[in-house]
Amino acid sequence: MIDRAISFFSRPNNQTDSYIDAINELAPYAYAPRKKRSRIFKAICDSLGVTDNSAGSDFQKLFAQFADELSTRKIDFKLFVSINPAHFLTMSNPKDDERGTMLTSCHSFNYTDLQYNCGCSGYARDKYTFIVFTAVDPDNPETLNNRKTSRQLFAYKPYNGLLLQSRLYNTNGGTCGAHAESKLYRDLIQRELSELEGVPNLWQTEKYCGNKHGVYIHRGSGFGGYSDWTHRDFNAKISIRADHAHDFQTFEIGSYGLCICCGDETSSGLYCSDCDCDEHEF
Repeated sequence: MIDRAISFFSRPNNQTDSYIDAINELAPYAYAPRKKRSRIFKAICDSLGVTDNSAGSDFQKLFAQFADELSTRKIDFKLFVSINPAHFLTMSNPKDDERGTMLTSCHSFNYTDLQYNCGCSGYARDKYTFIVFTAVDPDNPETLNNRKTSRQLFAYKPYNGLLLQSRLYNTNGGTCGAHAESKLYRDLIQRELSELEGVPNLWQTEKYCGNKHGVYIHRGSGFGGYSDWTHRDFNAKISIRADHAHDFQTFEIGSYGLCICCGDETSSGLYCSDCDCDEHEF
């Protein structure tokens, strides 16, 4: 009977009625039509008396992993997670050409006088920001850097339990954070962070703007990039993990950018004030 009940989760497309009968016999009130499979499994555990809801328990960790597996969607693309400065610098490269479509934004290097384009190196130089992206051809090193098809910036202080997810950009421009891709990226990042830190993957997510926790993510000193997480229309998200629900700490993101000519710090444009000149062109 237990084997048949377990098969309801491992073989959802086979002999469903037989599996449901086994669940009803094992835990009479666990199953209901359209009820999430993770909740059915939790109800079975409750009925068998094996549930342990204490914070950080082995049961919580294993149940979170099990629920992740049940809800995991098979993806047909490579999602890159990086702190490589090259991936920040090429987050919004210029212009389409014969190599294909790519994304652009105000961090683009199309023009040297854009106000925010020092933000690429400013993000790369802080302690907590990482970039998540897809590429038109992930197996080609050139297009991996220069033909991103979507990208999103996240920020996380290790072992702190507070995750910031900023605006999602793709080849159509900036998109709202409620986009299905954005949710998928967030779910994958949350799962990886929890696994790396050895804690249950249990997060509470809400909009950054107007969040009920009073979380405010500050711009770092000298940061000249575009802080798109602060704009309500872009629908940035914060996620707080259960193990730090009451002791997480906010942090700053972004720092001074670097002049592409001399390497000195700058908070506006690609050149510092000493190197800024109308003769600089790409």
